[in-house]
Amino acid sequence: MNFSLSMELQRAWRRLVRAPAFSISVIVLMALGIGGMTAVATAGWSLFLRPLPYQQAEQLVNITVWQKRAGYHMGLSAALVEELNREQSFGTIGIVERPFQLRLAGGTGVRAGRIDHRLLPVLRISPLAGRVLNENDVIPGADPVALISRRFWLEHFGGEASAIGRMLELEYGQVRIAGVLPDRFALPEATTDIWLPMDLGPELLSPTNYSTLWSHTVVARMPEAQERGQYRARVLARLGETELLSSRAYPDRIEMQVRPLRTVWSGGQGNGLLILGVATAVVLIATWLNLAGLWLARWTGRTHELAIQFALGARSGAATTGIVLEYLALGIPGLLLAVGVAGLGIEMLYSLGVLNESGPLRVGSSLPSLVIGGALLATGLVPLLFFLFALPGYVYGKITGSIEKPDDVLRFMEKGMKDLAGYIVLMLVIAQFINLFSWSRLDAILAINGAEFLQSTGLTGPLMFILFMILVAIINIFMGSGSAKWAIFAPIFIPMLAQLDYSPAFIQLMYRVGDSITNCISPLYVYFPLLMGWVRHHDRSMGIGTILSLLVPYAVLLFVLWTVLVFVWFWLELPIGVGEGIFLGS
Repeated sequence: MNFSLSMELQRAWRRLVRAPAFSISVIVLMALGIGGMTAVATAGWSLFLRPLPYQQAEQLVNITVWQKRAGYHMGLSAALVEELNREQSFGTIGIVERPFQLRLAGGTGVRAGRIDHRLLPVLRISPLAGRVLNENDVIPGADPVALISRRFWLEHFGGEASAIGRMLELEYGQVRIAGVLPDRFALPEATTDIWLPMDLGPELLSPTNYSTLWSHTVVARMPEAQERGQYRARVLARLGETELLSSRAYPDRIEMQVRPLRTVWSGGQGNGLLILGVATAVVLIATWLNLAGLWLARWTGRTHELAIQFALGARSGAATTGIVLEYLALGIPGLLLAVGVAGLGIEMLYSLGVLNESGPLRVGSSLPSLVIGGALLATGLVPLLFFLFALPGYVYGKITGSIEKPDDVLRFMEKGMKDLAGYIVLMLVIAQFINLFSWSRLDAILAINGAEFLQSTGLTGPLMFILFMILVAIINIFMGSGSAKWAIFAPIFIPMLAQLDYSPAFIQLMYRVGDSITNCISPLYVYFPLLMGWVRHHDRSMGIGTILSLLVPYAVLLFVLWTVLVFVWFWLELPIGVGEGIFLGS
């Protein structure tokens, strides 16, 4: 009975079509389980792991006043913020007010917000066109100006530079467009299209207003020399010295806080997301167990059919091939449906208020976001996958009689790990080497001294490339693992050659060239025993030395051809990948 992949695929398809309840159940369970967990993982990544779209975001904090009984945050008064800025001891502090609906002259409503002239420098946001607000724009009676979003700029002005300086007709008057802000600004919310300057007159900035609390957000950039704990202690001590602020009627009802800027949007979301994640994880585990049970029942019930196939001459791997094809036939549509389920799940999290949809941390149901969420989910699937395969394997072993006592399970596990023992020992040694190498700072010493040596000797071009590839090729003869060699080379040569303006991608390209040249003449190469077996099958007199001598010309030819190709790429300055060039600035 000849094996045919297309025939096996047709058989697997017919088996699934004949069992529609089983097929639909597997696809739906897989889609709901994976899609639901992907939605939760994507939302968790967005709130707690996704980098804020601002430069050095770890230095940004929110200075706020927590109303204990009311359960919401208030902002310091503009007068107190102005005083802290004048003292120049707490970094630069800016203010953004809550968003509101602004109507244009035609009646169209847009989302708008008011900011002071320090907020954009605090966030280090540069305009796409025009300028940002300055201290003259916030003076009452100044020429009214506005900043617009990139989205509003493209929609109403076609992205033309002539929009800067033009008058924008509002329902209550006119404002002059001063600049265009990038989408990553996203304050006070991601949908804001127009920003107007705050009115910061002498009356508003009077010391008598220090104790007034506003419903706005205060953002500060800490001095670079300070850690968050030190900065927080200094700010709270300074606020405690403010007489009018500390003499409020009910000081026990408020709490001054200095928290990371991220918590403006992620604060309070963690508990709900954790509960939802645990619930979804329970559903996912139940889903995998149900899938395992369905597949186990299905294949243990087909022993009679498999016995007939083997009697007709089917290969021993036919059953395994059928299982794999059924997995693919059900898994692919299940994963595609899971993408849609994940998108709906994310939108549901926002609609139910579990997630805060304002600000720069909002994540959409786009494919890249779901891929990131799926990747995070995959990192936590190890225990789930363990039970997915271990439980059916144990049941199968008990049914077939290969597992008679609990010690048999350990014996099979030991047998499975035996082949990985060498790799685990190798990774242990490499991990110790990397840790000690970093601790001793030898990587920085060798990188700096090596770069200076190369510059002093003039070895910064093609000759250096050749020597580097030869060095890798020689070491490759005695060390077969590519990851182990890269773990040694990367900490030294990436920073060293980066000082000569070569990109890490180009360094790895040269490394891979040298690594591939001498594979065929390395006795430690993983496939060299297989090559010896093939050769000795035809000529029993062939030994290792004879085989290596025959392969040396091929290694030399590979070295010449690869080197020529690298030089062509270097001289033409061709890109070596998506967004990667030979030099750091390319």
